[in-house]
Amino acid sequence: MIVITAVLRQLTMVALTTELLIVPRAEADSPRNTASRRQESASLAVRLTSQSAALVATASVRVRHAGGLREARFDSAGVVLLLDLRAGVVEVDVRAVGAQPRSARMVLERGANVVDFVLRDQRVELSTVSVLGDRPVPSRLQGYERRRMLGEPNGVVDRGEIERVRPIGVSVLLARLPGVRVMDSLGIKKPVSRRGSLMRGGQMMPCQMRVMLDGVLLPLDFNLDQIPPMDVHGIEVYAGAARLPPQFGSSRENSQCGVVLIWTRGG
Repeated sequence: MIVITAVLRQLTMVALTTELLIVPRAEADSPRNTASRRQESASLAVRLTSQSAALVATASVRVRHAGGLREARFDSAGVVLLLDLRAGVVEVDVRAVGAQPRSARMVLERGANVVDFVLRDQRVELSTVSVLGDRPVPSRLQGYERRRMLGEPNGVVDRGEIERVRPIGVSVLLARLPGVRVMDSLGIKKPVSRRGSLMRGGQMMPCQMRVMLDGVLLPLDFNLDQIPPMDVHGIEVYAGAARLPPQFGSSRENSQCGVVLIWTRGG
């Protein structure tokens, strides 16, 4: 029994010794490795020159290196010092409010490095702009402008579109609107609804729309292209009598095909 107990004690001491020996050593944090890392790291002093103190006050620098991204703002003297950077190729960007951005690609050597930047005002020359106030709308056109802004008509042609298209005839403007087709009857241009045909005298006839010029109802055989298109201020189209403004009640008769209201600039 005495021999067995002594053997067990020896085995226990061996196990404890083994456990102590396999504990890993913190080599990464040893003074030798820390000194080695410092020898491999680099520092970068970025110096900024500008004629404007305001640019320096808002300037900042970004440095992309192997260890990641570093950002900093310049001091009042226009200097930034960045420590513990990875040696190698880096990209340096300098920006400031109101200045042209500057950038450089360089190789950081181990130890101290210096790079200089010059910032200049970024002045943009603007072309001359003439601002014209809104011209007063004549009272007879105010109703048209109000209805146009409210979207009451089924279709609208405004003065801006007329200026862009510069058509050879009013019929060209109407043909651009949905639900309207222009019929040529022996050289006479008439607006016709695309909604269908109309029974007249036992025959199916094109559903001709009525036309009003400055509030006056025109005859059925009126030629649209008699009106100079550049004299037109605007056009509004109503697909049927239901949407027609009440002040144009005189045209409700035979208006089931729709009504075209044309407004001239001079009246």
